[in-house]
Amino acid sequence: MELFCSHRTSAGHLAALASRYPEVVGAFTVSGHADGLLHLRTADIAALEPVLEHLRSEPVVERTRSSIVLLNVLGAT
Repeated sequence: MELFCSHRTSAGHLAALASRYPEVVGAFTVSGHADGLLHLRTADIAALEPVLEHLRSEPVVERTRSSIVLLNVLGAT
């Protein structure tokens, strides 16, 4: 999930936000348009939706863009 924040977000702030969600298994600062990237893992799509809603309701989060991995073509986990 790409995070687009309402103001400049530090790595520490991103880490604090991500640590509140057990479904977040990775949090990254990135170059480009997004302010951060979160790697989420849930049991299924039904479990993903409420997590997305909660993350989107965070005061600093202006908008998000999500992608769902279908297949890792290199086979690594």
